[in-house]
Amino acid sequence: MLLLPKQSTELGFRFALRLAKLAGKFGYGDPIETFEQAKTLYAIRSKLVHSGNDNRLPTYEHLAYEFARKLLVLYLVSPAEFDGDALDRLCLAT
Repeated sequence: MLLLPKQSTELGFRFALRLAKLAGKFGYGDPIETFEQAKTLYAIRSKLVHSGNDNRLPTYEHLAYEFARKLLVLYLVSPAEFDGDALDRLCLAT
């Protein structure tokens, strides 16, 4: 919810792009690698929501916790970074 404050189409792509851009901006990791990881995490989330199970969860659980921890700390320090317009501008920046 921190990365998708408004409901919109292509949530998986937007989630991955926003997480990758934040990772690059704040030094959380390589944006390209983070984008791929985020796509996987969102796919796991979707499968859990729709079917209640995903065998990949144990493999990616620690990664999900780490991203959540980093994003929550950033949110506490800079909540404006998670405004929908700010996230859109970040994704449009080169």
